[in-house]
Amino acid sequence: MDLNEVMHALQEFGNNQTKKMLVRHGAREPFFGVKVGDLKKLARKIKKNHRLALELYNTENSDAMYLASLIADTDKILRKS
Repeated sequence: MDLNEVMHALQEFGNNQTKKMLVRHGAREPFFGVKVGDLKKLARKIKKNHRLALELYNTENSDAMYLASLIADTDKILRKS
């Protein structure tokens, strides 16, 4: 999957009720309101893809950033000192 396909899938998984609940708990735009279970399903479909994880993180969309954390290759993440 490429970035556009993943963002479209996230938008499709988005749920207004979930979005309202997340806003009440402090979530900030932009995000679609995707349930964590749906993010995990999508991550299992994508598997590990570090390049895509970086692209998702750069969108600054909270749902995409969460998904990025699930598909990133932890061996390639560098800790800044």
